[in-house]
Amino acid sequence: MGGSGRDGLFPLGSFRFHCGRSLPNAQIAYRVFGELTADRSNLVLYPSSYAAWPEDIDWAVGPILDPARRTLQYARAGHNPTIHLDSRTGTATQLESRGMGLGMVGSALFDPTLAVATIALGSGDTLLFYSDGITEAMNRKDEEYGLERLLLFARQQASTKTAVQLRDAILADVRKFLGPDPPQDDQTLVVIKVE
Repeated sequence: MGGSGRDGLFPLGSFRFHCGRSLPNAQIAYRVFGELTADRSNLVLYPSSYAAWPEDIDWAVGPILDPARRTLQYARAGHNPTIHLDSRTGTATQLESRGMGLGMVGSALFDPTLAVATIALGSGDTLLFYSDGITEAMNRKDEEYGLERLLLFARQQASTKTAVQLRDAILADVRKFLGPDPPQDDQTLVVIKVE
């Protein structure tokens, strides 16, 4: 895949948020860099809210998943660290590397602090990309759902569930924790399971 891509817009129409508000004529902007092969060996994942494109890789903060090599490259720029659930050991690890929040300082200070790290992935490993609306969800007792609860629940469930089932189970557990109250923030969760 090269450095130039094909831009597009995916219309969502009137997009309704969980809080009840709506965004009329919502669209998702995207850029396509080549075509996905039948065996999906050329998949590169950029789940980044920072709009990093492959030609910007020297500052991209979204993780890069390489299924052919079974690696995940990541950097820290103020977002929640990705969680890696290791199927061999049963451990849950936050993938943290050196860095600071994107946009907090100029590139002269930001660039030297950024460190890209790589992790090898094994069959059955699971990755969780989540917004702080998951871990900071607060119930009527002013208790947060919290990172520890997310890690514990994900570790208990990951080995017996597909990525979609695990995503749905985590979101259901957060809703159960909140009780009748709506979430106070967006709740974004992407779950990837290595085959």
